Amino acid sequence: MKVDNGCLSHSHNYQTYTMNIFDTTAFKSSRLITRHFSPSFSLWISLMPRRFRYPIYAIFGLVRYTKEIANTFHAYDRQTLLKRFEQETYQAIDDKNSLNPVLHAFQLVVHQYDIESDLIASLFHCVKMNLRHQTYDERGYQKIIYGTGEIVALMCLQVFCEGNPYQYNQLKKAARSLGAAIQKVSFLRDMCTDDEVSKWLCHQDVDMAHFISVSKQTMEQDIRDDFADAYPGILQVPSGARIGVYLAYKYYVQLLKEIESSSVETISQRRVDISDYRKIDLLISTFFRTRINYL
Repeated sequence: MKVDNGCLSHSHNYQTYTMNIFDTTAFKSSRLITRHFSPSFSLWISLMPRRFRYPIYAIFGLVRYTKEIANTFHAYDRQTLLKRFEQETYQAIDDKNSLNPVLHAFQLVVHQYDIESDLIASLFHCVKMNLRHQTYDERGYQKIIYGTGEIVALMCLQVFCEGNPYQYNQLKKAARSLGAAIQKVSFLRDMCTDDEVSKWLCHQDVDMAHFISVSKQTMEQDIRDDFADAYPGILQVPSGARIGVYLAYKYYVQLLKEIESSSVETISQRRVDISDYRKIDLLISTFFRTRINYL
């Protein structure tokens, strides 16, 4: 059941044909999830060659649903739901099949691109931390950044490298830096609404409404350092995926600039975003820059 150009090739054999329809439907389910939860991320994916789109959608679908257990199902026993979802994920990988379309699409990607089991385990560990801990110390904060940002970048990198272990290892550090930077920007952007942000600030004995400028500036410098570390690797990302990765980089760099220019009171009261005009400008400039290889 090897993915080809975003779906599986058809066969005259009826059993194979129906399985291909099932696989394609599973991938489309993850695409729908991505479009609803993150229109910007969906746009970046759509700029990539077709062979990358469904696998990245599948990764996002699994990650998004895992996070939703912690973020949405407050009226339920979330620990039990998470444990069950984790078991079903590994069962889907072992069986190479699942009636859950999100898990079915993800296991196809795991097997085709050899997604590391440690990355999957880290994702679930991160969500478990979110459910268990009332506050985060610095070490816990770093684990959250790794489990929510860096592992997603690493999974995507495994897809982009298409089985080339040397290329993956060469770009691994840069991918982690980019994933960390994106997650940290999101961390600051979502100060006013995100439970994970509240837990970390609570441990630091900082009231969100009075988040001191020194702490904000320290975090912003840390993010700038991550972006700087990531940039050389972005230039080496396989050409087909580079446009989407570079656009994500430019988008979050711009978002960081918006946060830097906003007061502590502003980011603690509303979600900072980029104007639609600026988003279009970033899209157009990224398209032409990647076309002429001027990054």
